[in-house]
Amino acid sequence: MISNKGEFGTLDYIVDDRQLYLVKEAGRALDLADWEDLASEYGRINCDDAVYPDLIEDEVDTTKTECGVDEAEAVSDLNEEDAHYYSVNNRIAKNLRSQIERLVKQYDKLHKFDLNYSGIVVTDLEYQALMKLSNGCLIALLLCAYDGDRKTNGRGSCNNWYQYDGESVKLTDIKNWKDLVIDRDLTTDDLKKCDSEFLKSYQQLKPTLHEFKLNYKLPQQVDYSLNCLGDKQDKFIDALAAQLTDEEYHELCHQLHGTKSEFDGEDDGEVHLDYADHNYKKYYTVKASLYRGIFWRTIAQLDQFDQFNKPGVIYKPNIFY
Repeated sequence: MISNKGEFGTLDYIVDDRQLYLVKEAGRALDLADWEDLASEYGRINCDDAVYPDLIEDEVDTTKTECGVDEAEAVSDLNEEDAHYYSVNNRIAKNLRSQIERLVKQYDKLHKFDLNYSGIVVTDLEYQALMKLSNGCLIALLLCAYDGDRKTNGRGSCNNWYQYDGESVKLTDIKNWKDLVIDRDLTTDDLKKCDSEFLKSYQQLKPTLHEFKLNYKLPQQVDYSLNCLGDKQDKFIDALAAQLTDEEYHELCHQLHGTKSEFDGEDDGEVHLDYADHNYKKYYTVKASLYRGIFWRTIAQLDQFDQFNKPGVIYKPNIFY
């Protein structure tokens, strides 16, 4: 559980570990342009109402109200630097909220808030409390979720978000919870219990996150004709990447781990390219696996696995296929 303190040391926002996990998962789907802008505007992103970016949002809202103008005209009254930042901040926040909503909609109905709930999917109340955060605060939270990660170039990025270890405070006294909680006696101690239950579930899930169907490595043979791609070759690699499932992508990354630097580090079924979006990662993985001569072998082995890995059938991989 992490907290954000206001200008005078007041406890403004609280986010539990399950909410932070959702934000990080949503961040994986942001595109290259979003992450590049986050890196360039890193020093200005904060969650304090008295500084960027919420101060700029307040200025725009005030101009719209007092002058009776639309948003575009209100933004035009800002200096060039602030206008650019306002545009970037709003675009990234909109994309991030969209990805959070997309993840939540994958589930028919969110679990009702329950202190004993141990799933990794946010409950209804946690989702609402997360979406109550301002744009600037939500983006600052995203950077905190990726603190020290490749996406933030390894920089500390939590700004004024801190692990909360203070005294018990009622949720009705915290901005992003106070209008949502029905039980007026819920406190930060209760959220700590939620974190404990989430951690149990996450630790049970974590060992399965990087399990692969093909737990062996296929022999590789470099195809040097892929060093310089022509437009026609590139077109067909794009087509293959567009059809690649997430499972196939992870399996190919696992095969390339240890033989190509972008796939090294943790064997997590990912290509570790800074700021690359998911579509480009698939394209790059298809290209790299074709170059190493294992694309079609891997797909063939997955076909065999799915066909023969059934109850009562012993699967024997033919790695020289």
